[in-house]
Amino acid sequence: MKEQQEKNHFHQHHKLSIKGETMKGMMKKTILTITVLSLLSIGLALSGCGSGGGEVSTQIIGNSEGVKLSSQIVSGTVSAGAPLAGQISIKDSSAAPQVKTAVIGNDGSFAFDVSDMTSPYILQAKGSANGKEYKLHSYAEGMGDVSVSPLSNAVLAIAAEVDDPEYVYENGNSKTYDKIALKLSGTVDSLLNTLQLLIERYNADHTKPIMSGYIMKHLDLNDMFEDVKITVKNGNLSIVNEKTGTVIYTGKISDIANGNFYPDNIPPAPAVPAALVGVTATGDSGQITLAWMAVSDATSYNIYYSTTSGVTMASGTKIQA
Repeated sequence: MKEQQEKNHFHQHHKLSIKGETMKGMMKKTILTITVLSLLSIGLALSGCGSGGGEVSTQIIGNSEGVKLSSQIVSGTVSAGAPLAGQISIKDSSAAPQVKTAVIGNDGSFAFDVSDMTSPYILQAKGSANGKEYKLHSYAEGMGDVSVSPLSNAVLAIAAEVDDPEYVYENGNSKTYDKIALKLSGTVDSLLNTLQLLIERYNADHTKPIMSGYIMKHLDLNDMFEDVKITVKNGNLSIVNEKTGTVIYTGKISDIANGNFYPDNIPPAPAVPAALVGVTATGDSGQITLAWMAVSDATSYNIYYSTTSGVTMASGTKIQA
């Protein structure tokens, strides 16, 4: 590894980032230790994970009988701008549906062992975030990562052609699941296209709601969820600017493309933090330690590495942390 490049997180970057308590103080030192062995291990681990059904990930799942190793996992995050504090349930598509329920982690994470369940699955998360109550839904075709958010809630209703996504969780059948599987990808593309100006404001046009997890670090769609309220009710989708109360979008679930969009009501782009100063890098015994002075307005940092000189965000490999 010949070169490291550090970037403090600009909200217009849609990259995974590294966040720590040290980012809260202007003069506190932020230290990151990277081992070559760890990087190799991470690369191997990621190669076995995906952003949709059919992928296999291996996790340790605990139960009352002890700990067992499972390779059939549905996992992800629940976000409404902040991690949802509450519980999440997964319901399978067997003739007599099985349901499993778990407490959502402090970082919004969850994981279910589905080795004894039948795909596809409908997920329902209930709880609070930022002082508001939510009931959100999502869909998992099979094993792998899935996100649960206000946007996945809308995607599920549109793909299933129902007025309320909770109906799918409570009354879904094989016909409904087949319809969702057939329309899911097109629904996501259509919704992102309809909301393009809003999505681009948060540099989240690369994301796929429902088919990839979120990072609870003020990034991408998760950042957007802090600024706007997305509601599905009585067959209508509405998106409102949380700060001004003005309507950004309103339309029928059955005809999203022809809804009313008001781009002037989109929240303004956030200010860009100052550049990093005092960056140092030292190497010893197969590891590199980076240190820098924290930036007061930065909430997280992106770090890229390369084995050749001239690393940039485009040419470098971002460290997953």
